[in-house]
Amino acid sequence: MSFAAERHDLKGKRQESQFSPSVNLQFDFTPDIMTYLTWSRGFKSGGFDARSNASPSADPVPQNPGAPADTSPRPVLIGTFEYEEEEAESIEMGAKMSLFDGAAEVNIALFNTRYDNLQVSIFDGTLGFNVGNAASAVTQGAEFDGRWQITDSLMLAGALAVLDFEFKDYQNGQCLAGQAPTASDGVNCDYTGKTNQYVADWAGNVLLAWRAPLSGTLGIGISVDAIFTDDYNPSQNLDPVVDQDGYVKWNARIGIGALDKSWDVALVGKNLSDETIITYANDTPTSYTIFGSKGHYAFLEAPRSIALQANYHW
Repeated sequence: MSFAAERHDLKGKRQESQFSPSVNLQFDFTPDIMTYLTWSRGFKSGGFDARSNASPSADPVPQNPGAPADTSPRPVLIGTFEYEEEEAESIEMGAKMSLFDGAAEVNIALFNTRYDNLQVSIFDGTLGFNVGNAASAVTQGAEFDGRWQITDSLMLAGALAVLDFEFKDYQNGQCLAGQAPTASDGVNCDYTGKTNQYVADWAGNVLLAWRAPLSGTLGIGISVDAIFTDDYNPSQNLDPVVDQDGYVKWNARIGIGALDKSWDVALVGKNLSDETIITYANDTPTSYTIFGSKGHYAFLEAPRSIALQANYHW
């Protein structure tokens, strides 16, 4: 055995047939207010996970013939190899509105999507990921976005999303390192009733931008925006150790350039609030399965940065 990864020789073939209808109803209350209702069904094809470290067999991992004698129980790594097509049924209703003689617009959408055989990527606790299916899940929420041209030079824009996600049936989730299996197969963990990776209850952004001419050929632009989110978990197994707290990230830009947009020079600041933001996290490969020690790794967004940017178009 090397890093608890199996050698295997597998083959298979698939044939799929799906019908993906969509129905859209639209009603204009006024020339400035449009409402709609949409129902649709879609799918994502299934396939084969040739990169899985494990075969679909539930037999213990065979010991490397050249390794020292080892009487400890051999680990069982159940791979997927083949995964099924994902199916989704969605209903959405909303409105698009133009206000103040076109100076502002507001869009509102409410949605509900139900998944069958939702495709998921599951870390095997060793070196790789197995693509599999969660039996069913539901995501629903609301989205709001809009902009307002307050004056010829000043614009306000923003968006807000409210989201709820729940696995209705997910028996083959990735257990936490050292966690006793809770699923009926005695190997995986039951995630039924839990949320998903990256799901925050709410998130959004606000932008304030000002642009004005300095002369007949030169202009200036200043913008400040804030990106905000509630807590979320960036790991497939929702390990609370790597929970990402909610944050507000500020960005800003001040630039001078030609009104014909042939060139511009700008000072750009990103993440000015210097937030520590985890974009992805998981268990450290081989940390627990081989060495018996719990560990985690993560990818982070860049810290505060300030840059001078120049563009020229010809």
